[in-house]
Amino acid sequence: MPLPIALFGVTALVNLLAVAADLPAWEWATKPLLAPLLALHLWRTTGGRHRSVLAGLGLATAGDVAAAGRPACEDVTAMLLGVFLSTAADDESARTGRRDAATRPRDVMTEAG
Repeated sequence: MPLPIALFGVTALVNLLAVAADLPAWEWATKPLLAPLLALHLWRTTGGRHRSVLAGLGLATAGDVAAAGRPACEDVTAMLLGVFLSTAADDESARTGRRDAATRPRDVMTEAG
């Protein structure tokens, strides 16, 4: 098993246990690590071919950091902003005719793993 995926599994487990046990400090410490670990695995296995997915994982990390420790209503606002930005990026790739990972998610999973 690739190291980034193993680290992702451990980090996700710790995060889930922190949520279940109501340990906000552990949740805050582990949540922002999930997307970068996936991005590292994608980058190591496919190179820079899937820039839009890597950018999306970067934005997810920024959103996780920004939403940490905030009330739920602010988390919803951050999530909706992320959905808007994701949709805008997908629309842009459709408009320009670029066929990359944003328009072919199944190919990303096939190549990555």
